Amino acid sequence: MTRLSQIVNRVYKVRLLSLLSGLLVSALITGCSVMQEGKSNRSDVTEDAQQQLNVERLLGQKWRLLSIQAEGIEADASGTKVSLAFNTDKQQVYGFAGCNNYFGQYTVTDNSLVFGYLGMTRKMCHTGMEIEGKFGRLMSKVASYSFEENKLHFYDSDKRLLAIFAK
Repeated sequence: MTRLSQIVNRVYKVRLLSLLSGLLVSALITGCSVMQEGKSNRSDVTEDAQQQLNVERLLGQKWRLLSIQAEGIEADASGTKVSLAFNTDKQQVYGFAGCNNYFGQYTVTDNSLVFGYLGMTRKMCHTGMEIEGKFGRLMSKVASYSFEENKLHFYDSDKRLLAIFAK
């Protein structure tokens, strides 16, 4: 190799290393800014994943009312099996309210849960009408939900416990 080709080769290597260093620094800066705008720590990602699991857990089950806390009613004592289920394709909630079947819209985000107007069939029953009325009123107050063990809890906007459901 001639002296000239050695110099050209070294200049080429220096420029290549300089270019690669610049690209590496640029990638690091971009990566850091993305981390600041997005999820910057593990707990944020874990919290989001947990919230998504809670939504899936909520929507993926048929729930049975155990109690209406504000009314002091234990649902099983009345003999009626009030139920709650979600149709995720249509974003509808439906179930049995004590005498009549009900249906309506719902919105769920993270731990927030809101029910729209609930429509009902119009049967008259000898039993179940009292709990049905109380259940209908509580559904209009639901603002959030949580899970404790295998039970679903509904809360109002003041974080007061409204009702407890089980699978």
